[in-house]
Amino acid sequence: MKMKKLLVIIILCYNLAFSLSLLAGDEKVLIIVDPTLSKLKDISTLVENKYLDVPNLRIIGLYNVHQKINIEESKDFIKNNKLSYIELKGLDLNINPDSLFCKNSCTEKFYDLFQHSDGIIFNGGPDIPPSLYHEKTRLITGVESYGRLYEISFLYHLTAAKEPFLDKKPGYLVFCICLGMQNLNVAMGGTLYQDIPGEIYHIDNCEDVLKLPVHEQHSNYASDLVCKDEVTSYIFHPVLITAGSFLESTAKEADILRPEVMSSHHQCIKGLATGLQVVAVSIDTKVIEAVQNVKFRNVLGVQFHPENRFQYDNTKKVFTCGANPVTAEEVAGKASIVFNRNIWKDLSKRLISR
Repeated sequence: MKMKKLLVIIILCYNLAFSLSLLAGDEKVLIIVDPTLSKLKDISTLVENKYLDVPNLRIIGLYNVHQKINIEESKDFIKNNKLSYIELKGLDLNINPDSLFCKNSCTEKFYDLFQHSDGIIFNGGPDIPPSLYHEKTRLITGVESYGRLYEISFLYHLTAAKEPFLDKKPGYLVFCICLGMQNLNVAMGGTLYQDIPGEIYHIDNCEDVLKLPVHEQHSNYASDLVCKDEVTSYIFHPVLITAGSFLESTAKEADILRPEVMSSHHQCIKGLATGLQVVAVSIDTKVIEAVQNVKFRNVLGVQFHPENRFQYDNTKKVFTCGANPVTAEEVAGKASIVFNRNIWKDLSKRLISR
């Protein structure tokens, strides 16, 4: 009799747990690489304001235990703000640069992360060593820490290997921001301009870059001439969006033809990798601003920064427009802010439908 009662209780508990899981929906796991304090503030702002609106979302901040990052600062931020949906995961992800584009010591770790998640965001950062795309290093190029080179190899395994991981989960979301988009292009066999002012506009000083029309400026070089506490290195400039691209509906929903985007970069795609298509460019068409994978339609890249929290804070005056700092909305316009915000709405839908 006791065994029967125990069995009934177990069955009832199982049914209750199953019902609750149905009500709650499946957990969605999103990996973000390089979980610095600033990037955690960005992602938590998106989640708390429901711009990134995914029920039962769990975020894993992935980092290489050998890279230079103040992880204690990030841990304190999560703890102090009770962000129970964010956890940090440090792994040994050091890879010899000669083995980035083949099976290596991290392949199994990459696959395990891929299998237990629904999407990944590759964030911005320093420059990629040009040797990885078979070019010499220009004097102005500031190569990234080798602690982050694993990101290129991870993207290679996801998209470009002989048997890419994404063949097993084609709907898996891969969103690449700034350096992330450059990493994606290099991982798939593409190349980069190492310096936009020097190689595209043939300018080698900040003062002359600032004389260019705003659509030809892709970073705020005024920040190199004034106190950086006053002005960020970000600048807003308009982009042209390709018809039928993943950004077109976002722009239409925001009711804007040429949205302003927030940029801070001096490198960009030069030779486009096979398997990628251009879906947005700068107004003068000289800089690729967004790409999408031809085969895996949830592999997306933007050269700009829709994640940066300051553009959604209408009290934060850190952008330049003339002599004085202004808010993002004042310099870019409300419709452009809505466009950038709605990129996260689109990404949310892609994660939910995974």
